[in-house]
Amino acid sequence: MDERTLEYIAELSRLALPQEEKAELLAQMQQILDYMELLGAVDTEHAEPLIQAAGLKNVFREDVVQPSYDRERLMANAKKKLDGAYQVPRTVE
Repeated sequence: MDERTLEYIAELSRLALPQEEKAELLAQMQQILDYMELLGAVDTEHAEPLIQAAGLKNVFREDVVQPSYDRERLMANAKKKLDGAYQVPRTVE
């Protein structure tokens, strides 16, 4: 990685990098890239894909059909109604 690439990444990230920090950041970015290259070199051909580290268990309850609230009772509190729904003031022009 060179300074030009670092400045490009900083621009995309909308970061202002002080000149005195660029050398240190370049070294850190290069360490990250070197580590990623090391990880890429690991032979994973015979490793099975790991979808979930810990077993998943469905923690959701079963759907149960229940009677809903009475619509007329709910709409009794509406100041204004339109087609069976609450009518509220427009918020977007």
